[in-house]
Amino acid sequence: LRVIQRNLDNNSIIEFDLIGQFNLKDAHNSISLGIDQRGHIHISYDHHGTRLKYRRTQDPEDISRWTDELPMTGKNEEKVTYPTFILPDNDSQLLILYRDGNWKQGAAYLKEYDVDKGSWEDYPSPILSGTDQNPWTSNAYWNHPVRGSDGSLHFSYVWRTDYFSHAKLVNNINIGYAQSYDRG
Repeated sequence: LRVIQRNLDNNSIIEFDLIGQFNLKDAHNSISLGIDQRGHIHISYDHHGTRLKYRRTQDPEDISRWTDELPMTGKNEEKVTYPTFILPDNDSQLLILYRDGNWKQGAAYLKEYDVDKGSWEDYPSPILSGTDQNPWTSNAYWNHPVRGSDGSLHFSYVWRTDYFSHAKLVNNINIGYAQSYDRG
C-alpha cells in the first residue's frame, strides 16, 4: 500500500510503502485518509466485513514512520466496511464513519479522535442501524459526509433491502438526509 506525499511549496515527492497482504480484487476495499489537528495522518484500508485495519503516522506530517495496525477503541470493529474519515474544522475533532456488520444487518458508527488524549472515543450509539431488521432486513448506504460552514455534519443515504425474489435482486429505497449540529 503506497502512500505518496507532495510538498506544495516545492513539488517534491516522498513515497512510503505499508507492507502487507491486501485484497486488490474487491472494490469495497477502499482507502480512507484523515489528518488530525496536530498533523498526524490516519489511514484505514482493505475492508469488506473484516476486522478494522487502521494506522497513523508516528510524527506529524511525516509518512515515513507509521504505527503497526491498531484498534481504535476495540468496540464494533469486527466486520468493518466503508470507513470514511471526516476532517475536523476549527471546533471539532477528526471523525470516522463506518459500517460494522454486513449488507443485511449492519450499523453505521461514528468515532471521534481526541488529539489531547491521542485516542479514539465511541459515540454512544449507531447513527443508522439495520440491525433490528424491522420492518424488514435492510442496511443504510451513505454518501461521503461533509461539514457545513457552521461545523454541522451533512450526509445522505438510502436503505438497501434484502433479496425480494428468487432472482436475488436487491432494492435501494427511501433517499434520506441527516444533518447534525453537535458533531454527529
